[in-house]
Amino acid sequence: MSMLQLMQELSIDLYTGIEATVPSQLLQRPFTLNGFKHSVLTRLLSRLGINNLSSIPVQHCMDPFAVVVDTAGPFGWVVYSGDGQPSYQSLVRAGMDANVLIHEATFETNLAEEAVLKQHSTVGEAMEVGRLMNA
Repeated sequence: MSMLQLMQELSIDLYTGIEATVPSQLLQRPFTLNGFKHSVLTRLLSRLGINNLSSIPVQHCMDPFAVVVDTAGPFGWVVYSGDGQPSYQSLVRAGMDANVLIHEATFETNLAEEAVLKQHSTVGEAMEVGRLMNA
């Protein structure tokens, strides 16, 4: 089943998000996101084989987040750092023993000062996060 077919089945519109009418069978096992229960999101994650999804604040511009995804598939724990500086504490703790780490590394290791100024990571910093995370 394609993502588009799945979204149509779950009554999710590509442009407006969740439609006002939600089938009653989707009101099961609500997924909590930022304190709100989202039954449609729970259903979507379940169909995609995602057991758990967590967002972790990271250092960059305008409230960025990394994502930790626990999948039922062959990838297991997947951590995606997104754009930003390395998060040696929060992200490492949340993604400990991850099977896959996808970490932004805009700058070469020898350009650490420029990376800090632009709030990005170097290749060496991304590798260090992976080592600390045991990914």
